[in-house]
Parts: sequence; C-alpha cells; structure tokens
Amino acid sequence: MAVLPILTTGTPVLHQRAARVDRVTNDIRALVADMTDTMHEAPGVGLAAPQVGVGLQIFVWRYESDEALHQGHVLNPRLILRGPWKGRFRGEPEEEGCLSIPGFRYPLARAHRARLVGTDLEGHPLDIAARGWLARIFQHEYDHLQGILYRDRLARKWRKEAEIDIAHSDFINTRDSWTPGEDGQESDFVTEFDGAEVDNAEVDNAEVDGAEVDGAEVDGAEVDGAELDELIDDGDNHVRENADPTVDDNSAGSGGPSGTPRDTQV
Repeated sequence: MAVLPILTTGTPVLHQRAARVDRVTNDIRALVADMTDTMHEAPGVGLAAPQVGVGLQIFVWRYESDEALHQGHVLNPRLILRGPWKGRFRGEPEEEGCLSIPGFRYPLARAHRARLVGTDLEGHPLDIAARGWLARIFQHEYDHLQGILYRDRLARKWRKEAEIDIAHSDFINTRDSWTPGEDGQESDFVTEFDGAEVDNAEVDNAEVDGAEVDGAEVDGAEVDGAELDELIDDGDNHVRENADPTVDDNSAGSGGPSGTPRDTQV
C-alpha cells in the first residue's frame, strides 16, 4: 500500500468521464488500498480514482459522524438523488472543499438525500441510502467520475470567486499534483486570500450557468435521458426497506454537519 499523488484541477483526467471497471484484478485491489491510504493521509473524507490519475469508476470514503463511522469503496456506482429541485438542488449551502483544489472552500447546496448503488471488490452489491454529510460525500465523489469538480456546480457568484482564486494560486498553477505527507496536508494550503472583487449580487442557489446533474438520477426529474429508478423513499421521511442499510446523519440540518472541519475535504 502506498500514498499516491493527488492531481490538481486542470489535469485532463479530472475533466473526463471515467470508464467502467470490467474486471477486478490485483491492480484494481491495490488501487483501492492505495486510494484509501492516500485519503487518510490527506486527510479527506473521500477520494475518486481520477484524482490519482486513473480514469475508472471507483471511489472510496471514510466519514465519522457523531453516531457512527462510515467507510467503504464502490465500483461502477449509480447515484439517485432526492431534495428540493428547481433546475438545481436548492437548500442551505454548506462549505465544501476538494483535494484536487487544495486550500479553498466555497458554499454549495447539495441534495440532502442520496442513494448509492454499485458493487464492491468482491462483486457484492451495495445499496446505501444516506442523508446529510454522507450524502454530500457521495455526490462529490460521484461527480468526479463524471468529470465534474465541485466548483463547476457553484452558484455564479462563488464560481467567479473560485476562478479568480485558482487563477491566483501559485501552487495550483505551477504543480499538477501534490502528495499527502510529502507535501504536507491539504489544510496546509488553506489561505485567507479572497480573490479579486466579485459582484455582490445575491447568491441564488438555483442561479447557475446551465449546470446539470450529469449522470445522476433525480427523483421526479429526468436527467441526461437516464431512466429514473425507484424513489429513495415512499414519502417525506420513510426510506424503502429494500434501500437498507440506511445512514441517517441529521446532525447538521439540510446540507451537512454544522461547523464542518476545514480539513475535512473530498
């Protein structure tokens, strides 16, 4: 097992849709182990294969809520989302970061509920219904497999600020990767630089430049021609029995844990 370099935004594999895993080999098993080590060292709560330069549909996660430790890996995932929708998920934004955009944080609204379906290394099916911060992790990592970084989903004001911040980041513009441990931890890159002045228009979480939920399925709306799967739940509060195990992290309201640690990145 080894700690791998994490690619930074602008590297082509981060902006391309990942390919399906057709067969689990020893190399795939080693990759999952190395990704897990890399995530722990960063430290982060999730990591996708494209972030370490491998364009395959794999991601790992590890998140400890007040109630339990949630950790695992998934191959060839599908994601079904549930939440207030009007062209985009609406709700209270939570500060989010990314190991491939080290040092920066921006507010982003995500679906409060997500159902992750896929397989593990042994071919066993996974079917996990999650809420709150764990649902956010699943959405962030699934986006990586579609070639989408979280900055692509930001409301217009914050996207402008992100573009300015990244353009002024000497580290991101001079390095195409960083290695946790060798280069420190992601929190070492956090800066108080706010970028140049951006317009002060009110941030509307639905106000985006045509961003979509590429590849994911949204309850009640068709996305990219995908057929909708069964609903995550039968009503407002009851998860279908066949969607177990259910992870309900409600410690933080609609978007994730309040006071999310600044070094808890994905």
